Amino acid sequence: ENTERALRYLTLSGDKAASIYSGWEALRFYREAIQALGTRPGTEETKSEKLKVYLSMLKPLFFLNYPEGSLEILEDAERLSEELGEERSLATVYGRMGSYHSLQGNLFLAIEYAEKCSNGGQRVEEIEAMAQVAGETCFTHFLTGDHLKVVEITGRVLELLEQHHEDKGFFFPRTNVYVQLSGYRGSSLGFLGRFDEAWVVLQKGLDKAFELDDKYGIGFMEFFHAVIFIWQGDGENTVAHAKKAIRASEEVGIHLWRGVARSLLGAGHLFLGRHETARSHAETGLGMQKQHGIPVLLPMCYGISAVVHSALGDLRTARERAEASLKLAQEFGTRAYEGWARIVLGSIVWKSDPAETHFAEEQLLQGISIFEGLEAIAWSAQGHLFLGELFGHAGRRRKALESLKKAERMYRQMGIDSRHYWPALTQELLAKLEPKPRGKKHLRQPRATPASCES
Repeated sequence: ENTERALRYLTLSGDKAASIYSGWEALRFYREAIQALGTRPGTEETKSEKLKVYLSMLKPLFFLNYPEGSLEILEDAERLSEELGEERSLATVYGRMGSYHSLQGNLFLAIEYAEKCSNGGQRVEEIEAMAQVAGETCFTHFLTGDHLKVVEITGRVLELLEQHHEDKGFFFPRTNVYVQLSGYRGSSLGFLGRFDEAWVVLQKGLDKAFELDDKYGIGFMEFFHAVIFIWQGDGENTVAHAKKAIRASEEVGIHLWRGVARSLLGAGHLFLGRHETARSHAETGLGMQKQHGIPVLLPMCYGISAVVHSALGDLRTARERAEASLKLAQEFGTRAYEGWARIVLGSIVWKSDPAETHFAEEQLLQGISIFEGLEAIAWSAQGHLFLGELFGHAGRRRKALESLKKAERMYRQMGIDSRHYWPALTQELLAKLEPKPRGKKHLRQPRATPASCES
């Protein structure tokens, strides 16, 4: 019946459980701590203690993909922060609200809270608070496809952390903030086609995660390495890093992106010509993500499944998966995934029904337009590749050459090895339309993959 000591030990138990990724156990202890506080008078001190417990609950809530009842906890934390005038806490809660709505697919609400989080963070000048706010807002901007905003925010905050030698501290909500921001920045740079810069940032983040034995951070960074390699069409490295991401996620019981990592593994096997293995992993990944993962990442899993089934010649299933990818991307408001879904759908439709070639062309052009607006050269190149393939089969040779050569220039501009899947496919299609004289070297010398990223 000693409320003070009960509160102390319940909170410590919750913190310990959260630190070893026992999310449900942590929430149980924290809820008992809230109940213990409920026996106290509603003073400012009691409200302050309750707010501390709510803030501690944010870590396991995120870890568990925001189970039922999470919104009520977040709203209570928001109300108490406002009543106590705690700007830093309020900014943190706004950020968590943003991630909650992001994971639920309510991206318009997520952006609203991300802006509130950013505005609140600007009024709190401590480096730790600024870094945490950056992590919260970048998570939402990353999912909505605003990678230019991610690059802008992360560049400023990472430099600040390095200048003040704070790159080893600040774990929030589950991983080191420096590692977290490095993952968002590196992946966003890759999205923009700036791969040389991306490798440097991703490797620094991965090195820091290993240095701190940050297991979640290690899996997080391996996941983003796999994402970058899939954009390049590098099968060996996609497989290697996807496997590492899956292994790390299993060690700490993370379900948020495990299904996507398995889907990426399927794409890597597709690049290597292992079609049945690719199908198995793509289907498993899709099922895992539907059951346990972040809903807003489902369009990516459906899209990869569509590409794999298309390669296997199962165009009916491929089209169904592509249409599901597009529908979800539009519902969630994820522009990047919508663009990719349109490109995937456009690459499949005309193969299953030549009468729909015009519709397929429209989908490809809309997808390319979305990526041009987002300055996403890596995905724009893929759109021009598929558009060139469509024109070639439709007998529109000049338009086919124009699109394929544009894709070829983009891959060269990004420095992607010409032996990788996407540029190699581009060269193969070009060769069919414009055969080269024997003995003439028309492929550039392959660019070596950075040593730090070798499988």
